[in-house]
Amino acid sequence: MTGKAFELPGSLRVRELSWFPTGKGLQYLIMRDGVMNIWEQPLDGKEPYEVTHFTSGLIFSFVWSSDHKHLLMTRGTISNDVVLLEFRQ
Repeated sequence: MTGKAFELPGSLRVRELSWFPTGKGLQYLIMRDGVMNIWEQPLDGKEPYEVTHFTSGLIFSFVWSSDHKHLLMTRGTISNDVVLLEFRQ
């Protein structure tokens, strides 16, 4: 069994490592400047490339159709509100 090692960008937040359905690459999510996109690392040693090109938002999960033609993903934003409750007697 022959193995390969790939160096993923260490300075970026990498998530959701998965096989591309054809088996010719690994796909993963990278967050850069608060925006998340899908990247692919081809197994033939070529440079990784960006599959999606969103300019805002996050990708929470993704999956390809069995014919490799359609990509289903959940994406959006996360917002937080802070509420200060003060009780006085």
